[in-house]
Amino acid sequence: ENLRKALLAPPASPSTPILGLDPGFKAGIKTASLNANGQLLEGSRSLCTVHFTGNNHETAKAQLAELLKTMREHHKSDQAKVVIALGNGHGTQEARTLVQEASESLQIPIEVHLVNEAGASVWSVTEAAAREFPNVPPASVAAISIARRYQNPLPELVKIPPRSLGLGMYQHDFSEKVLDNKLHITSVDAVAAVGVDANACSLEILEKVPGMTRALSERIIKARPLQSRKD
Repeated sequence: ENLRKALLAPPASPSTPILGLDPGFKAGIKTASLNANGQLLEGSRSLCTVHFTGNNHETAKAQLAELLKTMREHHKSDQAKVVIALGNGHGTQEARTLVQEASESLQIPIEVHLVNEAGASVWSVTEAAAREFPNVPPASVAAISIARRYQNPLPELVKIPPRSLGLGMYQHDFSEKVLDNKLHITSVDAVAAVGVDANACSLEILEKVPGMTRALSERIIKARPLQSRKD
């Protein structure tokens, strides 16, 4: 039931460009700048790392200020708030404070949403993540995942093993085979309830369509774009 609620959480509305922040102390804050469709924005600043510990506070604030300015340029209105998806891991409070300071320094309004980052690091080191982002380091892939989870949870969360999403405390009390089967059925039901765009969806969500196999899903992806229902 927890998995079903997470998968069927409604997408952000209206869709908007978003800045994903994956906080950390030693590794810094990994950032990902996405457009309204969840694709990386073009440019060298679409992915970066902000180190804020020690004597780096002001430098980090300046980096985030530049990111806010870039994100503002992709909004249709100068009055629109820059939407930020902030992971709920170590360093979250520090990252929130820093981005608020950057916002105030530029008088650019922001809207910060806390996002459960459980499983993002798990998915970021998989072969599937490497296929989708061949030239992106795993830590930055996690920031992309966090941002996309806010934009539209279902397509992003189905990529991650359900037991890695931190949604229940009693999974070890059940047979692993029974649990995995139930979680898989729940994922398939959620995808069936919403549907997929066969020309744009990922392999991971396409193979969750009832009756689909991985082999057939891969054939569909190779045959894109599909022009008609017959295709």
